[in-house]
Formats: sequence, C-alpha cells, structure tokens
Amino acid sequence: CCLGQSAAENEPPAASPLAAEAADLLAEDAVAAMALPPLVPADPDLAAATTLVGLKYEAMDLDEVLKLYSEWTGLAILKAPDVPAVKITLKCPKRLPKAEALLAIEGVLGMHGVALVPMGANLLKVVPISAARQFGMETGLGELDQSIADTDKLVSRIIELKHIDISEAQGTIQSLLHSYGKIMPLERVNCLLVTDTAINIKRVLEILEVIDQPIELREELRIFPIIHAKASEIMTKIEAILADVQTRDSRTRLIQQQLSATRTPTPSAQPGRPASTRTTDPVLDLLRRARSAEQGVAQDKIKMVADDRTNSLIIIARPEHFRFIENIIQALDCQVEPDVSIKVFFLEYAEAKEVLSLLTSLVAAAADTKTQTPTPPARPTPTLTPSFEGRSAADGQRGETAASRSGEIQISGKLSSDVKIIADQRTNALLVMATKNDMLTIETLLAKLDISLAQVLIEVVILEVGLNKDVKMGIDWLQKSMVAYNKQSGGGRRAFLGFAGSSMQGTYGQLMDATTLTDVSQNIAGAGSGLSYYFSIFDLNIDAVMNMLKTTSDARILSTPIILTTDNKEAKIMVGEKRPIVTSTSISSGGTQQSGYEYKDIGIELTVTPHINKKGFVVMEVSQKINNVGEVVKIDGNEVPVITSREFGASISVNDRR
Repeated sequence: CCLGQSAAENEPPAASPLAAEAADLLAEDAVAAMALPPLVPADPDLAAATTLVGLKYEAMDLDEVLKLYSEWTGLAILKAPDVPAVKITLKCPKRLPKAEALLAIEGVLGMHGVALVPMGANLLKVVPISAARQFGMETGLGELDQSIADTDKLVSRIIELKHIDISEAQGTIQSLLHSYGKIMPLERVNCLLVTDTAINIKRVLEILEVIDQPIELREELRIFPIIHAKASEIMTKIEAILADVQTRDSRTRLIQQQLSATRTPTPSAQPGRPASTRTTDPVLDLLRRARSAEQGVAQDKIKMVADDRTNSLIIIARPEHFRFIENIIQALDCQVEPDVSIKVFFLEYAEAKEVLSLLTSLVAAAADTKTQTPTPPARPTPTLTPSFEGRSAADGQRGETAASRSGEIQISGKLSSDVKIIADQRTNALLVMATKNDMLTIETLLAKLDISLAQVLIEVVILEVGLNKDVKMGIDWLQKSMVAYNKQSGGGRRAFLGFAGSSMQGTYGQLMDATTLTDVSQNIAGAGSGLSYYFSIFDLNIDAVMNMLKTTSDARILSTPIILTTDNKEAKIMVGEKRPIVTSTSISSGGTQQSGYEYKDIGIELTVTPHINKKGFVVMEVSQKINNVGEVVKIDGNEVPVITSREFGASISVNDRR
C-alpha cells in the first residue's frame, strides 16, 4: 500500500540526526510505528473471513474515512471540534482483508495527527493525537497483553524502575518514542508513565529489562590528606574538572551521532542485498577512541566531601577512577610561594627616607589610575622614566660615570595599589610588603636608584675688587740720642739735658724708644713702608730717610675654600664669625636694664650645588654672600652696628678638570 497526505498539509517530522543507535534500528519500521492501533478487539469471524476490500483513496475527506471506518466496525463516531480537517490518501495495489484494512486506516490517521480513543463498547472518540491521554485513555501497569504487544495500539503504561534513576532511564528511552509519545516521571515512586504505541512500549520494556540491573558494588572510600592547600578549594576544582569532562563527553557523543547519521549509506533497491550496511569512518573511530579514555569518569558519579577540620578530602569512587583523581590532587596540593611576601632591602648609598617618598608617589599614581576609567593601552609594559631634576649618577659597583649611563630606565611590570613600604632610618633599610610581581618590580627599581653618586672637587678663590690707589712721597728725619753733660769739680760729668725721637718699629708697628736708637740701621724698616732710602750726616746727629710709597687695592683675596660634594648634593661653607646684635632693650621695675640679642653670621658664605651630565660637564648653581660690620649707630641708646652685605648667584657650566 501507499500511504500519503495532501500537499496542503505539512510533512511529518523527520527523525533527528542525534538519535541513538537503538533508534536507527527502528528506521525500517517508521511507517508502521506512526500508525495508530486498532481500537476494537478483532472479531474472530472478521479476522478469519476471506472478505477482501480495496483501498484506493485520493485526497479523501476525514469525515468520509471515519464514516467508512464506522460502517466496518459498527461503532458510533464522536469527533472533537479541534480535530484537524485533513485529506487522506491511501492506495493499495491489491485487495486486503478487512482487519488489515482497518490497521491501514488507523495508521494513516495517526500520521495525520488523529487518534481514536474507545469510549465504552459502542462509542469511539476522534481527538487530536497530542491530547489523546487527556480523553480517558486506559493506563496499564506491568507487561503488555500479548494480543496487542505487536500492534500500533496507543497505550499508556506505568513502568517501575528498580535499580536505575529516572533521569538515566528517561534519557535512554526518549529517542525510541514517536514525536507524539510522552514520558511523565513519577519521582516519588521511581516510575515512568509512558504513552506511545504498543510496539514501542514493548521495545522500551525490553531495553529497560537489560539496563535496569543492580550494579556490582565496586566503589571504594579513600581519604586524601591535604598538606599545602585547602581541602574545600581542591574539591571545588576537581568538581569543575569533572563537569568539563562530562561536557566534552556529551559533545563528543553528539558529534558521533551526527556523523553516524550523515554517513549512513542509502538503502539498496536491488533485490537480494541488505537494506542498510554500516561503514567504518576514520573520523568517527577517532572520536570514539578519544571518548573512551574519559567516559568512565564522565559517566560514573564520584562523591566527594571536604573536611576542613582535618583538611582532608573524602572520596567515594571506583578504583579505576582514583588514578585520575590522584593526579589532580598531586598537581594542586603543592607548595607555592605566598601571594604576598615581606622583604627587607638594605640601602648602601641612597637614603631610605628619600627612596620611600619616591616609591610612595609611584604607588599613589597606580592607585589613581585604578579609580579612573581604564583605557586599553597599545602596549601593556609601562616605562618608568625618573626625572629627578636631571639626576644622573654612576654605579659604584660597575664604576660607571654619568657620561656612560643612559637617561632612561625601562622596567617591566606594573605596581598595584596594595604595595606597603616602610622606611627604617636606623638601619637605612626599606621594608616592603607586596606580591611577587610587585616585589620584582621594586627590586629592579631599587637596583637602579641605590647607586654611588659621582663626586666633584671644587676649588674656589674669592676676591674682593676695589678701585683705591694711594701714592705717598717724603722725607723722614730721625734724631739720634743726644745727651748734654756738665763737668764736675771732682773730674766727672753729669747729664743735664736729653733729647730723643720715636718711630714705629717692625711689621706690627711696635713703639720703640728713640733714645736707644743710635744707628739708623737698627730696624730702619720701622720708619716707613714702600721704597725707602736713608742717609746720615756725620757732622750733625741726624739721620734722614727719604721714602716713596704707592698703595694699590684693585683686588684682594678674601678666601680660597675647597669643597668636595656629590652629584645633586648642596655644599655650603661659611668663613667668619657670629656676632651678637642687640635686638631689644627692657627696663625692669627695679630700674635694671636688660637687652635681648641675637647672633648674626658675619663673614663669607658660599653655597654650591653641582649637576653632572652625561657629557662630562659640571653645571654648578653658585650662591655667594659676604657680610661685614660697618659703622656703629645708636638706636634707643644702644649701639647697633651696620652690617654691609654683598650677594650674588649664578649658574656655571664647566668641563671636568677645568
């Protein structure tokens, strides 16, 4: 016979390519499986009769088909209003017995979505096949009656599961049912309510009889002590790995089923040859072998409990699964460095307080960057370029100078805002608490900062320039010692008159007694300075000195200090004295006068800050100040000196050794 439907109606749903191999075995029975069963017990007389009928319907109305069915069975038809108005096409090249003809009519009605449900002994309901179970369909329990076991009778059966779960059974038998077949899980009693044709129900029972068997108890309990990690964290990671394995296993099965469906050969129409043959596909075999390696772990249930008190992992699984679990635990339960560590850096050249200020600014900048809207950078590696106002220095260990050092330092890494740094001034050390990556960045940065700075020796000559010139010319007369005597009557003499002069003697101008100066050659230098000539008149007791003196004060050296300092370090020298200057005067009630004073620096003060660049030049910031005490003035009765001050500043660039 040829069963069909009109072109106006949709084709019946095609079999899913994801059906299991057990569904593929039912492909040759698809037409028969879609047919509905004969709803009236076969009349023995009718079944044994040899009366033959013909079936040649071309787009016949559903009502005409139901009228013919009612005449052959003697049942009254009760048609539901929502039954689809379909056109039935049923052609058979030869005449059939009435019992087989009724089976053919019921089958084609089922293919068009029409179900026949008996109501009592003389009535027959015609309803949509999707709602047949809601119209009083009989529900059975246990094995099927042999009289309907091999027919397409629509039946509902409660199937009791003894050893397997409902989810496992439902996933296995779902692909065996028709598109209108339904499964309702009854979890409380561990049963399934299945509605489908009798022949499909029979196959479902046969499959469940095979798989619903007690599993051999081969599970073991093992306790794994966790030493370095937390048991709960390892359990979470193992569960995630098992879930991923199960997901990949299900995907492999789907791909395998799709490949099986697409590579199934077309049934041969030649007589004497099988309708279908199975071929071996290399891709499919590869997927099956990959799946078999993990299917045991993916399909079996592994029970795990983490005991945080003893930090142990309790696992119940099959013995063959423990190798897989032990490998995961061994990989995860290993000693690792802590996320945050503390390290002490002893600085050799730099000051801990200054380096702390620099690193704190760097960490604060990283914290401000986090609060802003992040913009994906083109290059993830930041560049840290220290400005330090032109600072450059030589590494003491390598002996490098500023001329051989590049001006830019690139450090891979990025500091987070969680870095904590404390400076210990007593030991000149830094205590750093940071993550491993931040610690490496800080260590690299400190290696660039804690270096020996270059030293510079500066020789300074401080001159005072004036425009004073004095010229002195003249003659100095020196009277020698002269004494007048009177003769005595006894033959002696007595001095009655003496005359003498005086002169400044020596370098420091000491006063000398002129009466002792009997020769001009005795310390004649005390007579004057400059160019001097002296002469004596022997007839007279007089020495004369002629001198010509010229004094020039264009330049006078005040100080020649020598300063030794390091790069970018200010050096200061002061030559002079501290003098008290009265600042206030108060008179007590008793009339006592008290004065307040402060000390002022009087002298020469020089400040130099050198900067050494990479070309070997020294740029010096020079500041000089000279204070002198001038005349004295009286303020409120107090003598206050006037302090004269001369000051200048300059930036000088000189080459090394100049």
